[in-house]
Amino acid sequence: MSRQPRYADLHCHPHGKAFNFLRNTSQRNSPRYHPWTVILSNWEHQRKGRRAFSYAQCDPVKLWNGGGAVLFASLYPFEKGFFRGGGKVDGLLLRRLLHWADRLPLLGSAAQVQLRMLLQRLVSSEEGISSAKDYLQSLLMRMPLERVEFIQSAAYDYFKELEEEYRFLLSRSGLTTKAEVYGTWLQRLRWRLFPHRNARDSTQATGTYVVAKNAQDVHQALQRGHLAFVVTIEGMHALGTDTHLPELMRRIEAIKQWSPPVFFITFAHHFDNQLCGHAHSFPQEGTLFANQRQNMQAPFSEIGWAALRYLLSLDNQNRKNEAALGRRIFIDIKHMGATARRQYYDQIVRPALHQQPPDVIPVIASHVGYSGVKTLKEQEENFRRSGEPDDYQVIPGLNAWNINVCDEDVELIIKTGGLLGLCLDQRILGQKKKEQRSGIELVWHNISRLVEGVKNHPNLSQAEKHRIWDCLCIGSDFEGYIDPADDFATALAFEQLEQELVHRIRAVEVQGLAASLLLTDAAEVVVRKICLENVLRFLQRNFI
Repeated sequence: MSRQPRYADLHCHPHGKAFNFLRNTSQRNSPRYHPWTVILSNWEHQRKGRRAFSYAQCDPVKLWNGGGAVLFASLYPFEKGFFRGGGKVDGLLLRRLLHWADRLPLLGSAAQVQLRMLLQRLVSSEEGISSAKDYLQSLLMRMPLERVEFIQSAAYDYFKELEEEYRFLLSRSGLTTKAEVYGTWLQRLRWRLFPHRNARDSTQATGTYVVAKNAQDVHQALQRGHLAFVVTIEGMHALGTDTHLPELMRRIEAIKQWSPPVFFITFAHHFDNQLCGHAHSFPQEGTLFANQRQNMQAPFSEIGWAALRYLLSLDNQNRKNEAALGRRIFIDIKHMGATARRQYYDQIVRPALHQQPPDVIPVIASHVGYSGVKTLKEQEENFRRSGEPDDYQVIPGLNAWNINVCDEDVELIIKTGGLLGLCLDQRILGQKKKEQRSGIELVWHNISRLVEGVKNHPNLSQAEKHRIWDCLCIGSDFEGYIDPADDFATALAFEQLEQELVHRIRAVEVQGLAASLLLTDAAEVVVRKICLENVLRFLQRNFI
């Protein structure tokens, strides 16, 4: 039987594990330098759904065997902020190791002295701290040390890395490929001698992916049972806004010439890109390795507005002009701070809707949860007042950080026919540290409370409210080093997610509560929309 593509993912990195593992090693010039190379995983971590440092979540093999259909393949040059650390706290972290060394009961006194001397040398100088941090980052992210050192070097240029990653993604487009595994000799020996029961679906496949130029390419790929990839970019830093700001417009012009094209850009990300303010995205413990405070929640800069308009092919009067400004690249609002999102809607999206004829710019939130907050101004005020502590919630069980959408965001997504991709990260979905909630509980709580917010929204008509079920989809953020919701650790779990969503909606139907959640279709129909059909219709309208 031919493969049946069944699942779309609005935000993932299907090539990311192989690219970042092979890029700065001797494999860079080998035949296995392509996305179908499977980096051997820690099967136990994968089975338990731990944070995805040590296993791949959505490489082409898992997507192929998990029923993947349309995958929005996000290009992401790693931000330097992850490897520069959080300032003085790096020394604090390493000095804590000195304290821990004295408390290791299995070490003899002589071994403790030797370990203490080693750690003392590491923390006694900035160079030592930097070297130790490199090693810790390599261990934490399961990334070769060569890769970490390259990202920290002067040779690491965001835009050149973006171009390299794009070429890597295209390298097997349209080519039927048999996957092969890659790892250390010890990993390969263990894999052959003691194969994990899930190893086959995670390591073995022969398939084809196609990087699509338009919706027709997507349709044809799915008809043939192939994977269809749509190119996106995560973060405008990828165009080199840290060092090449004057060249930004030229680089936007350059990526507009790419074929296959970039479909949308996640405009902000974790750190200052000098264009607009980003949202708080790290828990407190994350500041040990990264400081994202600079320009967090800042408004758009002048060059930020110019870049935004150029991407959307808008002239100075906000009129669409693709003939002069090239193909439109859509904007993904994920990671934009609440202030920047409010400005984007007020100065671009809403005015465009009221033009004659209307220019409908779909609002895309590619991998988010629901905050439970009503307006963007409330999110701004909540951030100013509280700083958004790790367990910050407005509605119990939902993450109220302004990285997640509020009712005002959802209103614009509905009115513009946009898409809202549900992230499968535990924290984004509202799970507190050490709290135990099943994956489906997290996903369904976000969906049901979001729909409840839509039902009570004063600015939406009844017909518009029902359209929320046409805007929802999966936006997993797989390969984004997330801590996945239990049971949904990889793309192999998409079918289970579909089945459990059907069961939840059936339970609502049995209780006679379908109308309360704006449901008019049967459970299977609604979930098929979320899993694939909403994305296909969106592409048919916008990927021309």
